[in-house]
Amino acid sequence: MEEVVGSAVVEIGKCACAPLKEHVGYLMHFNDNVKNLEVRVQDLRDTRERIDRLVSTGCSNGEEETPQVRRWLTRAAGRIQEAETIQQKVAENRGCLHCLNLKWRYSKSKQAKQMTENIFSLNNDGNQDKMKMTMPPSLPTVINEEAPSIQGLSSVESSLQKVMSALSDENTKIIGVWGMGGVGKTTLVKNVNNELQGTQQFNKVIMVIVSENVDIKRIQGDIAKRLGFTLLDGTSESSRASDLRTRLMQEEKFLIILDDLWERLDLADVGIPSTNSLEGCKIIFTTRNEDVCQGMESQVDIQVKVLSEEESWKLFKEKAGAVVDNSSLQSKAKEVLKECGGLPLAIITLGRALRGRRNPKEWDNALSQLKKSVPSDIKGMENGVYHSIKISYDHLRPQLKPAFLFCCLFPEDYDIHVDWMIRLWKGEGFLEDVESWEEALNKGHALVEGLKSSCLLLAGEKKGM
Repeated sequence: MEEVVGSAVVEIGKCACAPLKEHVGYLMHFNDNVKNLEVRVQDLRDTRERIDRLVSTGCSNGEEETPQVRRWLTRAAGRIQEAETIQQKVAENRGCLHCLNLKWRYSKSKQAKQMTENIFSLNNDGNQDKMKMTMPPSLPTVINEEAPSIQGLSSVESSLQKVMSALSDENTKIIGVWGMGGVGKTTLVKNVNNELQGTQQFNKVIMVIVSENVDIKRIQGDIAKRLGFTLLDGTSESSRASDLRTRLMQEEKFLIILDDLWERLDLADVGIPSTNSLEGCKIIFTTRNEDVCQGMESQVDIQVKVLSEEESWKLFKEKAGAVVDNSSLQSKAKEVLKECGGLPLAIITLGRALRGRRNPKEWDNALSQLKKSVPSDIKGMENGVYHSIKISYDHLRPQLKPAFLFCCLFPEDYDIHVDWMIRLWKGEGFLEDVESWEEALNKGHALVEGLKSSCLLLAGEKKGM
């Protein structure tokens, strides 16, 4: 017994700088400390079980546990395991000589007391209402966009590769995709979006629709939603832009696809950081007017052109079905297809409307309506295709509208000599305030280029056309 007491005295002597009472207390309150640890461990188990239930409920509703609660559960599991180790050693040595060893009792009592304090603090953290258990799931880098397949359409696949190549060029920050309405610009950028799935090129790829009636607040909200970020409704447009810019800067590398621009959009007004100030920021936009590319100061402009005859037939057959291979219908189908002018929107709409139609009279009726530009009986053509083209006309500058309508007086697919048309325009009074033929030519050519930029007039096959 003297040896046991001597050993304890030596142990306590090592801590001579600490109050003697505290160390003696570990010996005197051995049983209390062990019992308190048992109570606190059970409290912690109860709290962990409660939190587990709350997290499970949240996850079953589509949410995921927060990093804060994940850390707490990890710490709780570790503390419980450490406490159980102490309790196991005490239980194994009760009633044996170890219990009479004051050094051993001192050590285990001290461990039990310190562990009790740690568990008490951790348990309090778990019971605080401010600890959020679950949160909405983290948004993916890329959200897949439903888009028609472009496989086998070599011209569209080529445009896709041009965009992807421009995105890989660190010196290219803004990419313009332009072409006439219905030519497939949106389909192209949706496929670009989907191509970026599974890559590490951007932290976020965000696609938003701008449309002809620009709504900055809606655009800001759409971008913020993709970031899992809430903008306050009551704040001003500029304040929202500032908040959005700060949030976007946290992403460092992001791509924003702005679909359907009709005029220059000031990125600062929206809250999109300058591509010059943030190395990983890139912008793609689509537009019907090449002039918008200049206004947006894009480094690369990619024109989406109409489909070739071979591509048009492939797409039309896919939508209309095998009926177009019928010997009595194939020639009619190709005539109908020709009226689509290689425009994917028209091809798809018309193909779906005539799918499975085996009566030649239905095809003759469709062809007649298309030639007269009154497709009232063809589902989707008037409200879809024709409406899309009409919007392009409605957005022309006032001086370009009569010039365009004058071009419509010429036969279909007719190559118009530009200088000759300018003479006719001058004679009709379209070219005002010109004092010489040279001025008339300059103004006339500017009008022609304006119509070409708007994709309502195509370049002829011969020089000067």
